[in-house]
Amino acid sequence: SESIGNVTNAACFYTNGLFTNGSHIVDLLLFMFGKPKYLTARKVDRTCPPGDFNADVLFGFDAANASMQALELSNMNIFDIHFFGENGVAKLTQFSRRLEITPKRHCTLFSGYHEPDYDFKEVSFSSVSSMFSTIDHAVKCFSGERILCTGRDAIDGLGIIKEIEVKDRK
Repeated sequence: SESIGNVTNAACFYTNGLFTNGSHIVDLLLFMFGKPKYLTARKVDRTCPPGDFNADVLFGFDAANASMQALELSNMNIFDIHFFGENGVAKLTQFSRRLEITPKRHCTLFSGYHEPDYDFKEVSFSSVSSMFSTIDHAVKCFSGERILCTGRDAIDGLGIIKEIEVKDRK
């Protein structure tokens, strides 16, 4: 996030259930920002596997805010995350295979403001799913080459998902 500066907001979009796909977004948000200070959630009626559910969620972290929206799978299969930083925008799209970084520029319509410079963007694309790097990382952890996380992260993520499920009932 050096090129976009400190992330202040994230807008996340997913399909096919909070446990199935949305949990990966929750894990990433926890990794980047820590546990949320608050969250609000509302279940939405979208296609998902039996036993799963979809929810639109707002998170408040110490350093950032994030939204997470479930889209209808029959309309579009999507897993996109847009990070808004002090110096630009980073979009993680195509199931984490495409990263687009857009710096900010002086606003073309209003003096004294900034906007993303969509005329200039840096794009990285991998034909390989990001899961391969996750698997490689796990193998290194198991072999003792790298220990960056414990199982605590996964348990925290599951706790957040359960909190989302309970909050909607209130």
